[in-house]
Amino acid sequence: MPLARIDLAEGNPANYRRTIGEEALRIQRPCGARIASGAMGSCDSSKWKAGKDNDHRNVVRRFGTRGWKSNVERADKLFGALSPEQLEKEVAPGKNRLIYLLGHLAAVNDGLLPLLGIGERLHPEFDVMFLSNPDKSIQLTVSGQSLKGAWQEINRKLWDGF
Repeated sequence: MPLARIDLAEGNPANYRRTIGEEALRIQRPCGARIASGAMGSCDSSKWKAGKDNDHRNVVRRFGTRGWKSNVERADKLFGALSPEQLEKEVAPGKNRLIYLLGHLAAVNDGLLPLLGIGERLHPEFDVMFLSNPDKSIQLTVSGQSLKGAWQEINRKLWDGF
């Protein structure tokens, strides 16, 4: 089943290209085409201006990076205000500690660096502490303060790469 159906009511079908592969679905189209799924909406030909700002891939990139940055800022606000003692508290009785959750987020974001071709991982040692093993199963070798610094460093490098 196709991910999206293109209505070719206007224009020449040779002007449309659909790529489905390792990348997310990209549809390049002149303004007359309409996406039936409504995922990317439609455009008004009187307002369409070709250029890098209106290329749908760039729109997706802008929204994707904006959403990523917003979520990182929310996590910064949450974890940045916590003391080392608060980071050691469980989110619920018998559940993960806050420091483990922050470490997990940092390890996953660190894994994005090579995945996106931005660079090598900054803290591969986080995998053992925060991804491969459950919370409290091994001794953490990182303090809350140094983990917060690593979180900032990883996200700064990601943002520079974006």
